[in-house]
Amino acid sequence: MKKILLLSGLFTILGLFGNLNVQGQLSDPASCPVITNFDVTFTGPGSWKIDFDYQNVTSGNKWIKVVALCNNVPINITPNCFDVPKNQTTISQYSSNSFSCPTLSSLLVFVESWVGNECGGTLCQRQISTGGSPLPVDFKSFSATRNRSNVLLKWETASEQNSNGFIVERSINDIWEQVSFVKSQAANGNSDAVLSYTFNDVNTIKGITQYRIKQVDMDAKSKFSAVRSVKGEGQTGKIIVYPNPTNDGKVNVVFDESNVNHDIFIMDMSGRLVNQMRSVSNNTITIDNLKPGLYSLRIVTIETGEQSVQKIVVNKR
Repeated sequence: MKKILLLSGLFTILGLFGNLNVQGQLSDPASCPVITNFDVTFTGPGSWKIDFDYQNVTSGNKWIKVVALCNNVPINITPNCFDVPKNQTTISQYSSNSFSCPTLSSLLVFVESWVGNECGGTLCQRQISTGGSPLPVDFKSFSATRNRSNVLLKWETASEQNSNGFIVERSINDIWEQVSFVKSQAANGNSDAVLSYTFNDVNTIKGITQYRIKQVDMDAKSKFSAVRSVKGEGQTGKIIVYPNPTNDGKVNVVFDESNVNHDIFIMDMSGRLVNQMRSVSNNTITIDNLKPGLYSLRIVTIETGEQSVQKIVVNKR
């Protein structure tokens, strides 16, 4: 089984690849569905299938397109274009049909993320596997924890190929900035062992801060980690809901704990359940499409059964 190679930026695909759709312009990869655990799996002599996990934690529906070529001849892949729902709280799995190709080295796979108009709107991100080429980095975990005026970032990589290092980025009011660069621990940029990294960010911001890790390889290609949020210095409570009141029917919820699963229920004032999310593992979620009114947000920590209730106010537009 082989990992996928991530390529970012604009580039041209030669007519060699036939009907591959390359229209549109790449948007911010951080707004794309997160694709992990890509495998080209051997299913029999000259037979393969494509598997990966995906999750769209952003608002707005996205699409994923899968294209494969064997010796530059298109292969019938199903499903080859599918809708990825917005604000996914759990990871979904993709598995293609089995297809024929004499050798793995003859196989070329494209995985594309699209925004709008199914798989023909704006290209969000393209990933390519040539003969099962590996990802520059396979992120294993990433957490951000505040301790007074310091935020401790921890991340692990399951493997690294051609890795140069990691750019630590943070966002306040949706503006991303580079904080620091952490050099890869992998010898000559390559490692098949789990490697652990830490970075301490002095952060006295009173509001919510978001963090992400941008891995950069020796060829300047890059890949983003998932996004983690932390409360502002002095903010109390295990759960922060903002903005509250909201003027557009959308609120963000930040959990104090990392790697803890929650069940989430949103009810109107009549007690009617208007939305629910099960086994949420992210420490940040977005709830949108709320109509003007008053809502009750009930959050249950699955492991302990502990419950918390917050009020959400949605102003008239």
